[in-house]
Amino acid sequence: MADVPTSTAEPPQPAESPWLETAALCQHLSISRSTLCRWRQRRVLRHGFHWVRKNPAAPRSDHLWHLDHCKDVIAARRWFPASSLRRPRPA
Repeated sequence: MADVPTSTAEPPQPAESPWLETAALCQHLSISRSTLCRWRQRRVLRHGFHWVRKNPAAPRSDHLWHLDHCKDVIAARRWFPASSLRRPRPA
């Protein structure tokens, strides 16, 4: 029986997904988990575009976040001061 040569090449890796878990996104964007949660609750980050549930059938499922879409929102919010993004209070 002949020896089968082993390949030194690594197997092909799947393409990196743009979807990250909450902790990884917070670390990557240098924001806190509470800020991310607040923006989700205020609908700055939209369901289906910026975030999805890991298990859509479970209402308390963890979230997955689209890195590029969230980066765009974060960059826009850092460019404009937070006070300019708030609506004026009615008199």
